Amino acid sequence: MLPQTAVRPVAEQQPSSTQLQGAVDSLNQALKQSNKNLEFTVDTETKNPVVKLVDSETGDVIRQYPTEEALSIAKAIDSFQQGMLIKQEA
Repeated sequence: MLPQTAVRPVAEQQPSSTQLQGAVDSLNQALKQSNKNLEFTVDTETKNPVVKLVDSETGDVIRQYPTEEALSIAKAIDSFQQGMLIKQEA
């Protein structure tokens, strides 16, 4: 019989924006060296990671996750929630 050990939940730590940007830059550099057409960025307003599939010849975005529409909705929801908070405190 195996001894039982206490299982402690590991607290998840969010990476800092500097760490996230460093990881994104490293991924982009690795993909450039392998001639892949993926681009990793971080949306400046929502701080969400964004992945784009880009046509290397034209530079056109073929697909993006999350889409521009989804990012716009997230920004609108955030603005709405901030507006409600201000109105409730006033």
